Amino acid sequence: DFSYYTHHFPSLFFFFFLANTQKGISAELHTPNFQIDEDAFEYAIGAMLYSALRLMNKKYKVVIFLT
Repeated sequence: DFSYYTHHFPSLFFFFFLANTQKGISAELHTPNFQIDEDAFEYAIGAMLYSALRLMNKKYKVVIFLT
């Protein structure tokens, strides 16, 4: 259970709705028509990485260089 980890480790939880109504991708999670706009992964992963790196830099003084 994720909540257990949050009590013992610095944690982040993200929920992204990867829909795109222009492409007709808008069915909700756990439905037979559920689809994911894979083009949105780039933005979702970028947001998660940015937030995790900010947390690490604040808490642990880790410096990470991306090239």
